[in-house]
Amino acid sequence: MKLLSLCLIVVFVIGAYVYFLEHNRQTYEQGVVELKLGNVDRSVALLEQSAKRGSNQAVSLLAELYAVGKHVPADRRQALHYVNKLKREQKNQVVQAIVYALEHREQDSDKDELAFWRSHLSKVEMLEK
Repeated sequence: MKLLSLCLIVVFVIGAYVYFLEHNRQTYEQGVVELKLGNVDRSVALLEQSAKRGSNQAVSLLAELYAVGKHVPADRRQALHYVNKLKREQKNQVVQAIVYALEHREQDSDKDELAFWRSHLSKVEMLEK
């Protein structure tokens, strides 16, 4: 009887965890859809919710949006907040994407930001060695 109770508890916990992961994936995907539709406030709210629940995809996207100022006002502090939530390998990829995006924009105002993120990328790469 105890074994059956234990098995039922394990099955329930696994089921709840799978539901949580699926719900968080859907929240992230809905945030991306809302962003494509131009519903920025709704998108950011959904992405932040997903990020708080552990979605590295949401964290990465929010970091890029805030760093580059795409769809939201550029905010280095917010971008760094999200970048610093990522593991080293993921940080490197996200900062590379930020540098790439800034390099391919033709705005003089991006020069300081580009220099900052290149410097940050160098620091992340040094940590990997």
